Amino acid sequence: MPRFSIFMMGVLLTAALDPAKGQDILVYRLSLTTSIDTDVVRVIDRAIQAAERRGSALVLDFGVSGGDYQTANEAVQMLGEAAIPTHAFVCDRALGVSAMLALAADSVFMCPDAVLGGADGVAAEEVSAYGAHLQRLMTARRLDRNVGLAMADGSVQISGLAPGRGGPLILDAVLASQMGVTAATVQNFDSLLALLELDEAQVIDADHDWNGTRAEIRNYNWGDVRVYVLRSGTRMRLGTVTSMNSSDFEIADGQLGIGSQIQLLAEVIGSSERFLSQQVQVQPGLVLHLDVANVIQQSAFSYYRRN
Repeated sequence: MPRFSIFMMGVLLTAALDPAKGQDILVYRLSLTTSIDTDVVRVIDRAIQAAERRGSALVLDFGVSGGDYQTANEAVQMLGEAAIPTHAFVCDRALGVSAMLALAADSVFMCPDAVLGGADGVAAEEVSAYGAHLQRLMTARRLDRNVGLAMADGSVQISGLAPGRGGPLILDAVLASQMGVTAATVQNFDSLLALLELDEAQVIDADHDWNGTRAEIRNYNWGDVRVYVLRSGTRMRLGTVTSMNSSDFEIADGQLGIGSQIQLLAEVIGSSERFLSQQVQVQPGLVLHLDVANVIQQSAFSYYRRN
């Protein structure tokens, strides 16, 4: 269900991420080019979480047909619960369940030659549920719910469209605009950012960002701790985690170097107490996890690689 107007999205991001306050304006961009499956949904979930942590917008860049309906349904729910503005950018195609995913974003933008809709790849036994879901999404947008149903069922007639279209409804940019499905037609990604007044934003390529290293810190110590990554004896400060709180820190692999050896260091502020982890080799998708104990030498460190 849309939760922000385009104008308010720009105002929200500009006000909340004012560069004058020392923060960059950020936009996460996630390119979807393979059919929607469990792995894709996992990446969407991570993108939403990263955008929420850093107070940025998320743009889903669609160029995909089909996927698993039940799995895509999970991603639709994630988008509905996202605490940041989400935009669907369709410059190629969003067909089948990827259309459902696009319509779950706060706003939809299409390039002139793009298409959206249809039931590509939807299993016959799921077409009815798929159509009902599209109807709900259209209703949430205060649009003709039958447009959603027609994307699943080619026999459904839509006012203003000639009958006998030969299959489930697929909208081009002109039809999508006429029906109110899209917020605007744009020429490319840069023009989308300009329209949202985010052309000065730093764009983070979310599908590559997941190759970086994440440090998950849970501080159960009575004192606040400063956290560092050590590489070849050099400290890289990640940040401060206050007592009885937690923080996650993302580190680009370019800052560490694939194959290098690193350690996590946590120091209690105002004390000589410190915890230094074992060495770990940097590899794509590395996650470092540290539970800082009140007796700091009893802290628990672990690591794993994201799938």
